[in-house]
Amino acid sequence: MAKIEPYLSDQEVSAVATRILDEYKVLQRHNSDFLTTRIEPPWHGLLPNGRTGWTTAPVVQFIIVSDYPKTRPLQHRLGVRHATVAAAWERVYEKAAKEREHFVTGDEMPPLERIFRGVAAKHIEELASLASIIN
Repeated sequence: MAKIEPYLSDQEVSAVATRILDEYKVLQRHNSDFLTTRIEPPWHGLLPNGRTGWTTAPVVQFIIVSDYPKTRPLQHRLGVRHATVAAAWERVYEKAAKEREHFVTGDEMPPLERIFRGVAAKHIEELASLASIIN
């Protein structure tokens, strides 16, 4: 069985999360948390290329988890949370992060923020969709 562990420090993730939460108040209202994980291979699941399968390469995940909208009373009352995940090959993410350190122009967004902004956009859409479902 694959081992899942935290990937980036809470400090790194928190700095990006704060900027995104300040910009998207809907995430604040849903008590959103940002986290990263590293999955030690071998692992079976959703791969960074969009397929589901086995891999022997480490995968990192960028996750936003929020409380269900109050329009979903059962899930909300039970404390069930909704997650949106983006996955990347660890070596690809680390290469992008290192390249940015060497070629910082001041206006380029860090890879961590770029990924979390994409996850946030999808997560906000999913929360809106969940809120529109009537039990």
